Amino acid sequence: MRSVLTSFIAGLIIAVVWGYFVDLRNGNITGFLIKVIGFPLALVFFDRMQVFFNKMWNSKKKE
Repeated sequence: MRSVLTSFIAGLIIAVVWGYFVDLRNGNITGFLIKVIGFPLALVFFDRMQVFFNKMWNSKKKE
C-alpha cells in the first residue's frame, strides 16, 4: 500500500509542475486536468504491474 501512495504522490507532484508550465500558462485547463488525473494513475498502474511480474518471476525461480 505504501508503494501505491508513494507512486501516486510522486506522479501528482510531477503532473502539477509539468501541467503548470506546459498547459496552465497557455490557458489549456483540459490538458492540465488530463495530466493531473492520468499521469499519477499511469504510474500506479506500472508500479502494480512491476510488483505483479516480480512476484510471478520469483515464484517461477523457486520451482
